[in-house]
Amino acid sequence: MKRASYREGVYWIAHNDAPGEADAHSSEALKHYISVIMLADLFGVLPEKVAHDVVTERMRCPKCRRGRFWRRALLLPDGQVDPADRGALICSRCVTEEEV
Repeated sequence: MKRASYREGVYWIAHNDAPGEADAHSSEALKHYISVIMLADLFGVLPEKVAHDVVTERMRCPKCRRGRFWRRALLLPDGQVDPADRGALICSRCVTEEEV
């Protein structure tokens, strides 16, 4: 059986452990999550590093997985978008590709 990697652990935490919570993008809050502490212990890194990597993973573009700078692709008629609505967010690279 293949052992999971550090990157796979970060990906799992980012997408499965309270990704919609208010503190989901706070490294300070995430470093206290039991899943973050456990991954840090398993791979011998600090919980702060794991928390930072989880936040970075959560900020990646869901379409290309490379872009990190989010841009609102869809806005409501009044110009407002729920900040938790990641489906309306893609990176500037993907927006440019769609506009062409």
